[in-house]
Amino acid sequence: MGSLRLLKLAVEAALLKCTDAFAGYAEMRDSGGFLPQLEADFFCSGDAG
Repeated sequence: MGSLRLLKLAVEAALLKCTDAFAGYAEMRDSGGFLPQLEADFFCSGDAG
């Protein structure tokens, strides 16, 4: 299970707001994480599947 999936699950479980999940993703990417380019609403929409 990857970090993006974990962030999405945390949003679905109401542990994080989707904006906070995206901020965490952006921080990982800015720090050199090899992550895909995502839209700002990725964590805010749909299910985690």
